[in-house]
Amino acid sequence: MKLTEIKPGLFLNEEQIVSVRVQPQEDADVYAVLQLSNGDKHNLTRAEFTAMTGEEPRQPVRPPPVPKAK
Repeated sequence: MKLTEIKPGLFLNEEQIVSVRVQPQEDADVYAVLQLSNGDKHNLTRAEFTAMTGEEPRQPVRPPPVPKAK
């Protein structure tokens, strides 16, 4: 069994991971949502995502729209 520490004190068996969903909009704290086989969900920061997957987080696809002046 291979355990991965994704947050201090939170170790997961990789077989428990159902999905990791990257959020479509950049949020200050939440980069992705990790879903486990027991139904639990955990918010991941960019650093936690990198530590868990070994992949660098992707850059935003497009910047948020700039409001038009009226």
